[in-house]
Amino acid sequence: MVYDYPSDSSSQRHLMEEWTGYNLLVPYTQYPVPVSGVVPKFYGYYEPEAPESQSGEREKLGAILLLEDCGVPVVYDTLSKAHKTTCLSLLARLHIHWYLYNSHPSKILVQPGPMEKKPDRRGIEEPRFRIVGMGSAMTFETFKRTEGATRSREYDGRAKMGVQSILDAAREHREMAKEGRDKMAAILAKWKETQRREFEKAKRQMGVHLLG
Repeated sequence: MVYDYPSDSSSQRHLMEEWTGYNLLVPYTQYPVPVSGVVPKFYGYYEPEAPESQSGEREKLGAILLLEDCGVPVVYDTLSKAHKTTCLSLLARLHIHWYLYNSHPSKILVQPGPMEKKPDRRGIEEPRFRIVGMGSAMTFETFKRTEGATRSREYDGRAKMGVQSILDAAREHREMAKEGRDKMAAILAKWKETQRREFEKAKRQMGVHLLG
């Protein structure tokens, strides 16, 4: 049996795909960086179907998660400023797609590139980087749930008799809507601040201080 990403997961596919050209990720970077995949390519999750034995039982075989071989961990002291900036741009693109990485930037791998060339024609002088260790990453939807983005009160939508009851219900509904907007604004502000701190921490750990 083979599993693939659901059809509506365009952002996951976009982060895996190799592109040609450059990105200007203002305000993360002040000059263009190469556009490449951010995370390893996902080739599928396979569950082998074992044949039945004579007793009628099926042997359980291990599943296979097939991912791109992205090379070896980067050593930031050996990278140029341009390549460090490229590594930071991967984190920036995760943020743009509403992810928090929640991991140490050493979980970035490097391999010879460019990927459009045959393997024997690639070279480390044109490296390609990938972020791994996405098991600790968090989407904005998950972040909202952890911050308690739920209604503080349940709205009673049952029909009530009398004009005053209808007016009271409408007022309560408006109050709940305002509470929801205020709560969401606070969560969004905290999300943006968490992303900012994560990016600044990555800059310090990579030894990059030239970005705004």
